[in-house]
Amino acid sequence: MKIISWNVNGLRAIMKKDFPDWVEKMDADILCIQETKLQPDQITEDMQALYPYYKFHSAERKGYSSVASFSKIKPDAHIAGMTRFWNDTEGRVLRTDYGNLSLLNIYFPNGAQSNERLDFKLNFYDAALEYFESLRREGRSLIIGGDYNTAHFPIDLARPEENEDISGFLPVERAWLDKLLNYGYIDSFRHFIPMYQSAIRGGAIAHAPANGMWVGALTTFLSHRS
Repeated sequence: MKIISWNVNGLRAIMKKDFPDWVEKMDADILCIQETKLQPDQITEDMQALYPYYKFHSAERKGYSSVASFSKIKPDAHIAGMTRFWNDTEGRVLRTDYGNLSLLNIYFPNGAQSNERLDFKLNFYDAALEYFESLRREGRSLIIGGDYNTAHFPIDLARPEENEDISGFLPVERAWLDKLLNYGYIDSFRHFIPMYQSAIRGGAIAHAPANGMWVGALTTFLSHRS
């Protein structure tokens, strides 16, 4: 099975380019996209025609965040948000169930704007792990894809030393990713390519500007089999 995750930074914009052709060329069984920035009334027939099965989850705020999941395989259910664990008004989490497998498409918050948003991001991280663990206790296997908005290792950045005090590479953010691995989750990218230095994670393309922080979507898939 081929699963792709990509932060598209505006679905309407890339639909005007070659996104439909790219989708056809990649031929993924499941496609998870983040930052669609769509409201329900902005979802077009062309977007719906990308895959036979799809679900959009929109933020309350117009033109902000939001995710969508597409599939060739008929899902059993779509669940938006993290149920009781988080009030997902920003349209960040979309779960799709296939039998006892739950695929989570998540656009994790960016903490760079302010201390308040950093606290929001860290609280979101903690709620997400509680949610993941609740699903595991139900006997569900998990694939967690999306834009984590944090580089885990120095190898993920061009100049890591210069970015240790910047959200996206803070020790407290990276510690949460360590915690995930300690809980038994597997970073699929590092599992298959342990020492590869690249900002291409899960099909998302990014580039390094002057400050050495990767701009774009550092995405990967974490998994846990129950």
